[in-house]
Parts: sequence; structure tokens; C-alpha cells
Amino acid sequence: MMSLIDLTASYADIWSSSKDQLMFVCTEIMKNKDFEDSTRQSALEIIQSLAEENPKMFKSMSGKIQSEFFPAIAVMLTCCGHQDDLQEWADEPETEILAKNDPASVAAEALLEISSKLGDKLTIQAST
Repeated sequence: MMSLIDLTASYADIWSSSKDQLMFVCTEIMKNKDFEDSTRQSALEIIQSLAEENPKMFKSMSGKIQSEFFPAIAVMLTCCGHQDDLQEWADEPETEILAKNDPASVAAEALLEISSKLGDKLTIQAST
């Protein structure tokens, strides 16, 4: 996964003919809670690298962003450490998103970055 992140960061255009397949594979990994958190976060980082390095290509996939990416990132955003005890989760002190390394925090940070690349209009349109 790290090699794919590096490849995407350096040569994002390489995915031009297979961007839909890349989105599908990465989002399936992101949604699958059987994978380790680090693997799921790496799949998200590949998509984030694509959005940062080639925003035009990323924006051209608005249908896939809406149907695959936003549902996958929503799954990650709902992964909290206190799933069995919601009161414990509610009582946990607020911490800075960047200070945590859990799937929900990583997904929140990535969503902020990707949304800044997409722009408000496309982000809202793709997330509905």
C-alpha cells in the first residue's frame, strides 16, 4: 500500500485509465472492518493523494465519489473506540482531531483535505 501511495503522490496520472478501479478497490478496503486500521487508512491515503496531486482527474470521478467514496469514508467516520459503551464515548474529553490516529480521526482529517480540493459545491453535491 505504501508503494501505491508513493506512486500516486509522484505520478498520479498513471491512474488515468484505471481510476475507477482504483477508487473501487480503495473504497472496498476502507469499508471492510476486517482489515487492520493501518491498511484501511492507507487505502484512504491513496485516494487523498490522487485528489491532492491531480484534482482535475479526481473531480472527473464525481459519480464514483458520490456512490463509492463518501459511503466508504462514512463507514470510517463511524468507527469509534467505544462502540460497546456510548456513555464512555460521550464522557471522553474532546481532543484535537490531528492528535488521534484512529480511523474516524484519520477519515475526518482526510475529508477536510479532500473537500478543500473538491470545493464546496462539488463536495455538497457528491455527498448527497
